[in-house]
Amino acid sequence: MSESTTHATTANHDPNCPAALTLGTRDGRRYVRKSEVREQIRQAHGVDPPVWDIPHFRSETIVHLLRKWRENSRTMPEFSALVRELGRRVARIVSDNSRGVGNQARDDLIDSIQGRIVSLVFESAPTRKGEFLEVSFRKVARGLALNAVEAHFARANEYSEVRIADTVTEEDVGVVVADPALPPDDLMILFEGLDAITDPRHREAFVLRYGYNWPIDPSDPNVATLCRHFDVKERQINTWLRTAMSQVRARIGENL
Repeated sequence: MSESTTHATTANHDPNCPAALTLGTRDGRRYVRKSEVREQIRQAHGVDPPVWDIPHFRSETIVHLLRKWRENSRTMPEFSALVRELGRRVARIVSDNSRGVGNQARDDLIDSIQGRIVSLVFESAPTRKGEFLEVSFRKVARGLALNAVEAHFARANEYSEVRIADTVTEEDVGVVVADPALPPDDLMILFEGLDAITDPRHREAFVLRYGYNWPIDPSDPNVATLCRHFDVKERQINTWLRTAMSQVRARIGENL
C-alpha cells in the first residue's frame, strides 16, 4: 500500500487527520505531506487553538492551519499569530538567499515574497505551487527568493552593462575609460536608487561618475570625460550630479 493510500485510509478513521492533497508532479505522482507534518496537523486539530505551540510548528503545518481556519481570521488571535510566524520564516529564507543585495532592496524583496506566499496560501483554487507549500514550504519560498534576487541583479546589470556600454560614442574610441570607482557591494546600493533619477542624462552621468570614476573635465585629451561625452560645461555636469544625488538619497537614504 502506498504512502498516499495509507494517508487516505487513516484520514477516513481519524477526523483530525488532514485530507490528502489533490495535485501532484508533472509525471502524475500525487503530492504527499511528510509523516511528521501529518501528525502535527492531527495533533493541532485535536486541541483548542489557544494551546497551540506555534513557534514549534513546521511551516507546512502553519500553511495548512491558515487554510483550515481562514473563516475565523477576524475572531481568532491564533490566526494572526500563524500569519506573523510564517512571515518571519519567509524573511529569514529571503535574507539567507539574498547576500550581496542592499538592505533596502532586501526589505523590498521580503515584502514582495511575503505577499506572494500569502497569495499562494489563500488562493481560491488549488495550484501545484500552492499545494506544494504543504509538502516543502522552504523549497517554494527559497525558489521565489532566488528568482527575485536574480531579477534584481539582472536589473542592476541592465544599468551597468547595457546603458554604460551605450555611453561610449565613436568620438570616444581610443580614449582611456576609468575602472569602476566602487566595489561591487557599493555599486549594488548605488543601482537601487537609479530609478529615482528622472532625467536619463542625469542618470547616465551619475553612473559614469560614481560607478565608473569618469572625470568631469580634466586636461588630458586622451581620457574620457563627462563634459566631452555630453558636450556641456563643467558647471552643468555638477548641477546634474547634485540633482541626481538628491533623488537617489531620497530613495535609498542618506548613507550613499
